[in-house]
Amino acid sequence: MNMKIEVKDELIIVYLINTFFDNLERKELIVRIKEVFIRLIEYYNFDLKGSFECILYENLKYGTILEIKSHDELLFPRDLIDIKVKFYKNSKFYFKTSDYFIISKC
Repeated sequence: MNMKIEVKDELIIVYLINTFFDNLERKELIVRIKEVFIRLIEYYNFDLKGSFECILYENLKYGTILEIKSHDELLFPRDLIDIKVKFYKNSKFYFKTSDYFIISKC
């Protein structure tokens, strides 16, 4: 699973290139999202605990973007994470660039 991670204030954005959750059943989707959280904790040393809202945006040409927002961390013990998931299929992605010559190539 290829990942790129950006952190903006209270928001973690995970870009999952060529990774799709569209055809997965609910249980398998939950397992895959848990794998992303485990990877964030173990490999990238994020201190994730508490309640989170995860929004998945999926595009067939690119992959999946996962936005993780933290809500409450005081009510949960250190080893417990609660995740609420929203899933948007066939989302349109817009890319920002400062290279205007790339537009003429597309």
